[in-house]
Amino acid sequence: MAQVFGQMQDLLTVGTLGAGLVIYNPWLILLLILALVPAFVGEAHFNARTYSLEFGRTPERRELDYVRQTAASVDTAKEVKIFGLSRFLTDRYRVLSESFYAANRRIAQSRALWGGIFTGIGTLGYYAAYGWIILATLDGVLTLGDLTFLSGSFLRLRGLFQGILNSFSSTAARRPHAPRG
Repeated sequence: MAQVFGQMQDLLTVGTLGAGLVIYNPWLILLLILALVPAFVGEAHFNARTYSLEFGRTPERRELDYVRQTAASVDTAKEVKIFGLSRFLTDRYRVLSESFYAANRRIAQSRALWGGIFTGIGTLGYYAAYGWIILATLDGVLTLGDLTFLSGSFLRLRGLFQGILNSFSSTAARRPHAPRG
């Protein structure tokens, strides 16, 4: 219930603050949304790539778990020793884990590069909005109270929108766990 009421409160806050921004300048809402979209799209893209990688490599993940369990289990220690499987299991585990590491690292590096670019684009959008607010205040179009309201509203809306988009993005990144048996 607390989560539902929290979401209702966030929606009411978004509606109220958004209406306030629209009254002063509708472009501020558009600028806010455009500043958030590149980072969201980028994050969604890399979450989808990560999910696809994990989903596509399920057989190898299961093999990796099996090799680890076989090599480290008390139940299989005798067979590993008798048949001299220690070296084979260690090598196979190394090959599989290095392959996973390399694939995940490529995605992480791309995510870091593009995430920085998308964050930079978003930051430029935020500074443009804040620049307009400050210039309009200096020109006398807005009062000091308007400046305070708009900058606070813009900051709060940014946080709320980011939270909403991040929850969508993180939901897409979750992968189902295969049952163990």
